[in-house]
Amino acid sequence: MTTTTTANVTSTLDTILTLPAHTTANEIADACRDAYLTFLNESERWGKADLAMWLMGPYEQVLHYVAPLDSRRSTTLRPPSLNEIDARVVERLLETVRTEVMAALAELRDSETGTSFAFGMLAAGLVIRCEDAMGNVAFIPTSTAKRLVDRVLSLIGVDYLMRANDFEMNLNACTRCGIASFDGAAPCVGHGSGIYFTGERITEIPEGA
Repeated sequence: MTTTTTANVTSTLDTILTLPAHTTANEIADACRDAYLTFLNESERWGKADLAMWLMGPYEQVLHYVAPLDSRRSTTLRPPSLNEIDARVVERLLETVRTEVMAALAELRDSETGTSFAFGMLAAGLVIRCEDAMGNVAFIPTSTAKRLVDRVLSLIGVDYLMRANDFEMNLNACTRCGIASFDGAAPCVGHGSGIYFTGERITEIPEGA
């Protein structure tokens, strides 16, 4: 269980909606984390159908809380154009997004960079502030993101705003294979040449380790 630590970027923000009863701020953050870790840790093996299932599954399930604010949500999320895109294009897209997201995660280990990232998510309207039924501050992603990378980053933005310390102290990731976790275990030792960051250190993994 992680400790909730809301990033200090909320003092001038308005709360524009309240989450449904029995839905807590922590549950939203957990759902966002599960969704983006699923993307990072599994999308290397995905094709078009898998990407569509993620968009219509874990990603859309998080966004349904903001549906009252966006009557266009159903047309925003559904990706019918995937049927017309070459599978190799989707493969390159997924690889590019994983690379960008891993780079963003590495930067979130620094609190100053993380705060700038959080402000950027809020300023761009990709994340908004809300509250749960008990009055606790919460954040949710909006459905305004058009690019896949922004959709994934919006999920990370919610998680960071709720648990910034987790990114500085508990995030583990391998930049070679794109695997990430918050479970305290160094990823991919023995994977081969690459770099993983964990807690307060960035370590080079020797070739053939």
